[in-house]
Amino acid sequence: MTVAYRRDAPVTQANFSVSLRRVGGDVKVLDLTTEASGAAAVPLSDNGSISVAIDRLDLEPGTYWLDAGIYSKDWEVPYDYHWDAWRVHVLGIGTSGILQPPHAWRLDD
Repeated sequence: MTVAYRRDAPVTQANFSVSLRRVGGDVKVLDLTTEASGAAAVPLSDNGSISVAIDRLDLEPGTYWLDAGIYSKDWEVPYDYHWDAWRVHVLGIGTSGILQPPHAWRLDD
């Protein structure tokens, strides 16, 4: 996932976030930030982008909202925030859970 930015103000560093919520609910099933990943605030150039790679995300089938934000170094000022900006559709046969990790059933006699 890549977040592109263009700096219009004299901001030298920022924190980035992406989150995912199931449509119709407020519980975040994913909440990633540059800070929580161990990085300090990211130094900014005039134009750029930042990417996050997620190896696997075993979500239950359904529709989710993807949010993305750019914040001040101390998280007090949202420079840009896109809430319910993109829909993500996960296909498959669903249950009532949140996750659908790879699994196998084994009958022990």
